[in-house]
Amino acid sequence: MTDLLDALRILFLIVFVVFGNIIYLLIYNILTEKGQKMSGFKFHINNLLDFSDLIAKTDNAKEKRYFRILLRSFVVLLILFIGTGLTFFLDLKNMNCRDYENYLKRETQGQVTNKFIDTLHRRAPILTIQYDQKTFNNTDFSFGDFNFYDSIEIGDKIKKLRGDSIFYVTRGDRELRLIKSRKDFCKN
Repeated sequence: MTDLLDALRILFLIVFVVFGNIIYLLIYNILTEKGQKMSGFKFHINNLLDFSDLIAKTDNAKEKRYFRILLRSFVVLLILFIGTGLTFFLDLKNMNCRDYENYLKRETQGQVTNKFIDTLHRRAPILTIQYDQKTFNNTDFSFGDFNFYDSIEIGDKIKKLRGDSIFYVTRGDRELRLIKSRKDFCKN
């Protein structure tokens, strides 16, 4: 579900940028046609203030209405763009916490048969685990730090129960407990 929301937000950001630029170019062209001295693309705010002054000076009611619609549309798109962009920053802040909550929901057990760094997927540490005649790759070590991953050796038996934050690692007759603490991932 979050992937769909992220895709929609990206789509909205693109739409806001495209339409915002189209409206800004219309405003820019109107200003040049009306003989305004342009300050270039480095000074968008000055151009928008000049456009606002042009609206106040325009006598033609139809033209004035069109100019106001352009300016208001640009401001609304700018506010929507900033608001949508801010939601990304808020989600980034909560992403580790969400990953931790998902980690708690998972259950894993079996014997580690391989471990590697997945260079195709952001260098994620991966454990290959065999359990009940099935082999699968486990990415529960891919968030946080590499200490968990480095603590595991091929041949270790691991177990993580659903709802538990502890990974139990059995190596020979020794048992290690690797704990992922909520406070390390959720900063709120």
